[in-house]
Amino acid sequence: MRRETLMRKLRSDYHRRILREVLRFDSRKNAWNNTDTGSAESVRIAAAMVDIIRANTGASAGTSKIHVQKTGSEFEKATMSFLENAFAEILHLRPGRWSFSGGGTIARFDQYEHLPELKRVLENEPALRAVMGDYIVTPDIVMSRAPESDKTINAGRRNIVDD
Repeated sequence: MRRETLMRKLRSDYHRRILREVLRFDSRKNAWNNTDTGSAESVRIAAAMVDIIRANTGASAGTSKIHVQKTGSEFEKATMSFLENAFAEILHLRPGRWSFSGGGTIARFDQYEHLPELKRVLENEPALRAVMGDYIVTPDIVMSRAPESDKTINAGRRNIVDD
């Protein structure tokens, strides 16, 4: 199977899953559940998006009730699965040991390790919080690449890096 065809299939499977497991039409609001019902433009965009997914996949939206909190976690799972599957097909472009995680914190990464301390400071300093805001990034999905050892980097060549 050609890579283009495989990616098209992965994308179609992803869209079909979103339609089946996440999106629901609310007849009381006459809008899809991913819509800001206070915005006519949002309602129009959501409906157009569903129409495109239906046209491209032949899929139908699920009909069972779904709790609003569950839609977010199902969307996260479907998206992470799509990213893992699609990324596995292009590892030759970005080789390495990759991991995907959901619902976590980015503070475990060196460049973000200061965030818990910043959050603590902002909680204790209302004036500072008023200036900076109190929103700390908590991503739904984190994709990370494990660092390579010096031995791996230097493999098959003269020493490129050292300690």
